[in-house]
Amino acid sequence: MASILVIEDTENNRIIIERRLVSKGHVPTLCVTAEDGVEKAKELLPDLILTDIGLPGIDGWEATRRLKADEKTGHIPIIALTAHAVAGDREKALAAGCDDYETKPIAYKSLYAKIDALLEKNESSANPAAGSEQPAPSVEAEEPVAEDTVLIPQRVRITKHNLRNPLGEIFGFAEILAEEAGDAEHGEMVDEFRKLATSTTAQIKELNQCLSTEALNDRPDAAPELANLLGQFAGRINGAVKELIARCQSLDDAPYVDDLVRISDAADRLTQRAPALLASMFASPDVVAVEDDDTSDQTVFFSRSSDGDESEGSAQNMSGSAARDDLKGTVLVVDDNEPNRVLLTRRLSREGCTVAVAKDGERAMEMIRNHPFDIILLDMIMPRMNGYEVLCALKSDPDLQHIPVIMISGLDDVETLVTCIEGGADDFLTKPFDPVLLRARLGACLEKKELRDREREHLAVIDEQRRRADELLHVILPHSIALELKENNAVKPRQHPNVAVLFSDVTGFTSYCDKHAPETVMENLQTLVARFEEISERNGLEKIKTIGDAFMATAGLLDDSGNPSVQCVRAGLEMCAATDELPSGWRVHVGVHVGPVIAGVVGKRKYHFDVWGDTVNTASRVTDLAGDDGLVISEQAWRDVADQCEGSSAGRFQVKGKGEMEVYRVTEIHPQRVVPD
Repeated sequence: MASILVIEDTENNRIIIERRLVSKGHVPTLCVTAEDGVEKAKELLPDLILTDIGLPGIDGWEATRRLKADEKTGHIPIIALTAHAVAGDREKALAAGCDDYETKPIAYKSLYAKIDALLEKNESSANPAAGSEQPAPSVEAEEPVAEDTVLIPQRVRITKHNLRNPLGEIFGFAEILAEEAGDAEHGEMVDEFRKLATSTTAQIKELNQCLSTEALNDRPDAAPELANLLGQFAGRINGAVKELIARCQSLDDAPYVDDLVRISDAADRLTQRAPALLASMFASPDVVAVEDDDTSDQTVFFSRSSDGDESEGSAQNMSGSAARDDLKGTVLVVDDNEPNRVLLTRRLSREGCTVAVAKDGERAMEMIRNHPFDIILLDMIMPRMNGYEVLCALKSDPDLQHIPVIMISGLDDVETLVTCIEGGADDFLTKPFDPVLLRARLGACLEKKELRDREREHLAVIDEQRRRADELLHVILPHSIALELKENNAVKPRQHPNVAVLFSDVTGFTSYCDKHAPETVMENLQTLVARFEEISERNGLEKIKTIGDAFMATAGLLDDSGNPSVQCVRAGLEMCAATDELPSGWRVHVGVHVGPVIAGVVGKRKYHFDVWGDTVNTASRVTDLAGDDGLVISEQAWRDVADQCEGSSAGRFQVKGKGEMEVYRVTEIHPQRVVPD
């Protein structure tokens, strides 16, 4: 078990690396930036450091130089990690002081071996055998090896990928030609095209068996043998294509010729590139760049039109129609190899998809942010920004992480597959594509995407309904009461010792209703209540309810910062004045009483916030003593406002349940007077 410091700025990469290291019994410590990594290394002195190269701030090269220059950390082995396998990176890593180098996506079997080797080497140097006077090993002290006789496993993977590209093109276009010939009822051509596809499949199988580290170890002569084997295959393909082109030219409109030329071009590329690619497995690990002559930044979508043809003018037309139900969806194909893009566009268009293409990861990210895609087919090995980096960027973006991603690659090793799935890929396909498997996995991902989209739509509807219900709840109930009900699913009833209760009533409302149309009554009542609500809010009152033409509000119930009686008196006077201004001709009488009340929420199907107690009953009866209009208040309320109002006793009255009580008519409140604390 070793302590390993991981410096990596991409969250998904950190998670995957951490899991992998823990599974091997190591104890990882994670850092996001090189600056933090350098400081953490000095603090913890880990057994080994894994550092990404493309880091924000100072990069991995500079972090390595600083660590190696420090006496405390200079002995710690460092493995550089990068997604850019470009010429000179290995030499640059070693020159900076790195002890080894691994490219992304990480082949973990290879990484584990490097970690074990460096840990063992570091332990041996720290505990030399007794009597040994050998100096501590260094990169320069290693026994030199002849690069032309040493197999480089990372290059085997890349070589396999680059050789399978043209083989995949031959297979893919041969499959499409067979399907189109079948649609056009050119049965004699179907068999010939199938033979091309079958022979290519056999060649790919043989290539896979030959291009493994087990088969290639200690066999530097394998490169020319394999190059010769592929050259012979390409020659057979070109011979067959030449004969087929001659036969096609005898048919009406000379169909299939363009795709046969594409197959011949792929065979020529295979012949031209195979020797250098195969030799590179035993030479410097510099990457052989994939040529790319596509410089267009325009986003073009391809789809099959209703008559079965591919609709974009630059794409070759196809005859016939799909025998199965079409797949529905917009697909982005991301591949740096132009023939692969054409092949997938043709294949997916035949299946009924709308297709757009991108030549590299950077262009793909730009397109994904500007266009809605249902699924992404993403090549693994590309220049500038590779497929794994695009995958990590997508899955770390909340707005894009829901888009299904199928990784496509000429690499068929389990490590690559596991890395992609752990990074968030929905599926994985190897080149060349089996049409049935491609359709099945594409269909499954599109169906999954549709279900996810429906789920997101349903959740959006639920959120909107929840928001509207929340708004309605706050309309029905006071804000603090609504929050308590949402949090606890109940509102605890409470006793409030000093609450002013206001009632208002329209004089002669019943007879008015008998003489006027319902629409007129409702319009005037709505106007009156709206004005009263404005007055209540302005004066700090909480509207409790309306009962017919009666309006009830309180002060000091939920906010006891003011003088409740003064608040209700001021509001009552404004209500009387506002009623006189309305065209209905109504008059209102208002009553106010102050005292203790009980407040709570009643009802289960329909919530209602209300107040109860003797104070409420008394306020209602005081209102009845006001006459046709004006404001009267109880003696208790008068004591609270007497020094701020103009008013006088309206007399003593017998009140049901209360006996004789005196009420006061208020005509004015002095706004310039300040309520005492």
